[in-house]
Amino acid sequence: MREVSAQLKTFLHSNNTCVPVPLYTFKLKSGSIVRKSGSDFPIYWNGNTYESDVNIVRKGIRQTAGIETDTMELDFNIDNTRIGQVGSLSFVQAANQGVLDGAFLVLEIGVMDTTNTVVGTIQLYEGLVGGITTSAYQVKMTVNSILDVLDVELPIRTYAERCTHVFGSVGCGIDTENWKATAIIQEGSTESIVKTNATGQSFANGIAIFESGFVTNIYAESNGVLNIYPYCQNAPIAGETITLYPGCNKSMDTCKNKYNNINRYYGYPFIPRPETIM
Repeated sequence: MREVSAQLKTFLHSNNTCVPVPLYTFKLKSGSIVRKSGSDFPIYWNGNTYESDVNIVRKGIRQTAGIETDTMELDFNIDNTRIGQVGSLSFVQAANQGVLDGAFLVLEIGVMDTTNTVVGTIQLYEGLVGGITTSAYQVKMTVNSILDVLDVELPIRTYAERCTHVFGSVGCGIDTENWKATAIIQEGSTESIVKTNATGQSFANGIAIFESGFVTNIYAESNGVLNIYPYCQNAPIAGETITLYPGCNKSMDTCKNKYNNINRYYGYPFIPRPETIM
């Protein structure tokens, strides 16, 4: 049973007509709050404004009776007039730059009267933003039930040959901002291979951020030539800038010789492999 206010109960019992509208509240990891409505006009409720600057399509909520958690699928469709602002970024840029990753999302159904005034809300779903995929005009988002936080492997720390720290995390200790570089895209770049004038270090296993906000992985790099995935939708334009962040292959050699961070290395390369023990 879902709880509703006394005011909404009274309204529903005494009126035959109401207008439902989805209201989405994102609490970002930064602490910022972003509110969007599923209508064609802004919705005002409880002192807050739910913007209508992006077309949201809710594909439904998948509920199971087993040990799986519930999920919700959302599509955010962008056009020339509705780009979905998240601070100073468009919705696509915010998704590409990881601003929405791990955000806490609450979906409520606002119940409006015939004057488009919200009388009350019914909470339908809450969860954490999981998988996100983007294109130039769309963001596809999977929202996982809040119970998904219980789906963790134990023990958290395991003995492995390579370091188990996430590169750039608190445990790792590397500030990736100190290692980033800005380069210029060169002629001859394609959707999957980007030629730059980057020098000085390898950016393999890192990420690249284009001027458009598109973020992609660098799975190989040599002399400033980047092999990326996901691919760009179109060949990058020569002369534009690109921001490059190096990655880490989790080996002791990289940790020691590239990042001078061996004191935080969390791998165990000298544990005998199973085939040698036998």
